[in-house]
Amino acid sequence: MDNINTVLEPERHLISIMLRTFVDGLDTGRRQGLEQLQPFAEAEGLVVTGDPFGIFHQEVTPDSDGPLEVCLPVDGLAAGAVGTNGAPVRSYRLAGSRYASIRVSGAEEAFPAILAA
Repeated sequence: MDNINTVLEPERHLISIMLRTFVDGLDTGRRQGLEQLQPFAEAEGLVVTGDPFGIFHQEVTPDSDGPLEVCLPVDGLAAGAVGTNGAPVRSYRLAGSRYASIRVSGAEEAFPAILAA
């Protein structure tokens, strides 16, 4: 796992799904969110332009269910609609700015290892 970095990101287009989950549901929630976003992007004619990521709007712990926004960078905006399970898909421009970031991959993404991030 890399250290926390600050990165300067340009403005980018995202599609996202907001979910509420406790920490033990992070793996399933993130996976289900991406399983909805990827076919949504394809159906809207959007090209994925980067790795998926999450924005934690509040803490996700055993006692707090976030929310967590599962995001997929794409090459444009969609009209916005609902995903395959009826969850609203949001399409917007994320402002360019300096963000705190930590990259995790493989086994580091799974609960409980993700808690270290």
